[in-house]
This record gives sequence, structure tokens and C-alpha cells, in this order.
Amino acid sequence: MTIAGTRPDDQSSSAPGQYELRMKALRSIPNRPFNAIISEMGQNSLSIAGPSLWLFQRIETSWWQYWREACPSCRIYQTTFPSHARSANNSGWTNAADQTTDYPGGMRWKASTWFRDGPLPDYVTTLDVTPAFCDPAHPGVWRTSDWTGALAQPISHGENHAVVTGASPPTIGDGLVVEPDAPEMEVKTIYEVSGSGPWTVGLVSPFTKDHPADARVALAYTSDGTHPSSTLHKAGAAIIESYKANGSLP
Repeated sequence: MTIAGTRPDDQSSSAPGQYELRMKALRSIPNRPFNAIISEMGQNSLSIAGPSLWLFQRIETSWWQYWREACPSCRIYQTTFPSHARSANNSGWTNAADQTTDYPGGMRWKASTWFRDGPLPDYVTTLDVTPAFCDPAHPGVWRTSDWTGALAQPISHGENHAVVTGASPPTIGDGLVVEPDAPEMEVKTIYEVSGSGPWTVGLVSPFTKDHPADARVALAYTSDGTHPSSTLHKAGAAIIESYKANGSLP
């Protein structure tokens, strides 16, 4: 079960009753006892509790201590952060070299290093999921896809479908990047793919620009530099499965 709060400063809110409301929500689920707690790190805070590592550590430790008191027998499993990077040159996260990031000095990276190297409370185990999201040759930026194709038909602004060619169908849940490296570049998340090539691709939001036939298209594993796409969610899940397989998770 997940609860609201993707930042330590959200999770450790001192607002009256905040922790208690979350615990009440957990306890309201009938016949669902828990014996382990997974604390997952998200990306919605660019500074992650400010520029100070000690402040991050203090807030995060407060979060762990609260749940330890709520369930003294529960082990806490803490994940590291995924990537976070902006796309330069209108590449739409299709090129690792064109991404800008705060690695390695940003707080998310310092925090993940602390999670990995400690010292942590003896009841906290780190689950390192960062490799699912980062380009292996460019630490700190998003992984990129090799898929490329072209528009089989022109697109008018306001449309939310595209007909594309390629060696294989584009993948649902990833970002379709139209005209990467051009001023007209747009990234739209795919929610359906039909046909046997060319493929008709349904997109979750309409285009804001016109695009000509034969314009180049590519795939991205993020549409905004903050949230991962379906492919990377699956890669992260595979890492969690590996922790289950090797006994790191119960």
C-alpha cells in the first residue's frame, strides 16, 4: 500500500495529526496485517528538503523512527531515487548526452549514497533501484531507447493519434517523441497501439503543433524528466523481484 508523500519533508510533516491520519488509513483496511514497510523515494522536490544532507538525514530518520514505533517488529526497506534530468537541444530525452542533471552533487544523489553506504538504523535495509532508471554510461540521466521511426501521415495540432512506421511497434506507456532535435519537438505518452505496421498510436494528450509526414519519431522513457515511463517502471519492478529472489526482501 502507498500513502501520500514522495519527499522526506512531506513524509515527516509536523502538521497536527498527519502521521496519525496515515496510520488510521492503514488500520482501516480489514484483515490486512503488515510485517514490513517499504519507503519509496519519489522526485517531486527538486531540492529534496534543501541543500543540506544533514537536514535530509534528520527528516528521513524521523520518518523511519515513526514507523518503527508504529510497528517495532517490522523491518523498513528504503529505496533510492530514480533519475531526474532536463532535456537540452529539444532532444526529448532521446539522447543521454543532451540531458542536464544535478548529478553527483544534487541532494537526491547524496541521499542515495547515504542510503547505500550508511550509517543507517539497524532496522533499515536499502533497496537500490537507481540502475533501472539511469543510463549506464551517463550516471544521473535517463536511460534512452533505440527505437526510431517516422510519421506515415501528417499530424495537425489538436489530434491525439499518430500513424508511425518503424522496425517494431512503439511501446505502450512510453513517450512518443515527434521531431526530436527540432524546435517543433513534442513528447506524448502512448496509451494504445494498433495495426501491424504502420501502427496507429493513441496518445494521452493532443499535439499542440502541426507535424509533416515522414517526420522522425523516437521513444523516450520519460515525458517530463521527472516521472519514469512504463518501461522503466517494469525495470524497477524487476529489481524488486530480484531482491525477493535473493532473500533481501521477505
